[in-house]
Amino acid sequence: MTRGEGDNDAADSILCLAVGLIARGDPLPEPIRDIIAETLFEHTQAFDRAKKPGPDAEDLVPRNVHIARAVYEIALEFRLPFTRNERLSAPPPRQLSGRR
Repeated sequence: MTRGEGDNDAADSILCLAVGLIARGDPLPEPIRDIIAETLFEHTQAFDRAKKPGPDAEDLVPRNVHIARAVYEIALEFRLPFTRNERLSAPPPRQLSGRR
């Protein structure tokens, strides 16, 4: 079943109905399943199109390792704190042992 552009309100109502049926554990009628599947497919396509061009995260791993190493070396050389968060730069509190 294909929806037209003017059917947005009807589609929203059908989606609300489907949510109620799913929440109760009732099966969805076939026409509603088709509409839900089409809507989910359209949203999936929108996410695919929304992805910005650029390198994959795996391609950036060597770069990120080099940046982290450079920051580490600079922090050691100039005795800078490794974090600006004062709570994290303090030594951790001593662990309490089970003995009293």
